[in-house]
Amino acid sequence: MKKLMLLMMLCITSYTFAIIPNVSIIFSQMSDESSLNNIAQLLKANVVQTAELKSIFYNTNQLANSNRKGDLEHYSTEILEYNLNSIKAILTNSQYRKYVAFINKSIKDF
Repeated sequence: MKKLMLLMMLCITSYTFAIIPNVSIIFSQMSDESSLNNIAQLLKANVVQTAELKSIFYNTNQLANSNRKGDLEHYSTEILEYNLNSIKAILTNSQYRKYVAFINKSIKDF
């Protein structure tokens, strides 16, 4: 199971290099209240998890925006890893798998 999660993170991270500018835009959109509620509903998150999601999305967005003026390619992996590691700490395994699939689809469709 750990190998599968690591492989999924590696795939997402490596794919990110092809679409670097979109990472900050995606996390910016996710920190909006409507998007947060939709993601929480998709994950069937409880009230505590939803509050933590809001905080993580805000922090991820701040991290992405603080690096926007610099070399975003250099920081894109760090931004994505911060988000995934933070999210993994608050969600169950099944919720986390849904979230990783959601992020992967969001990046691919953007």
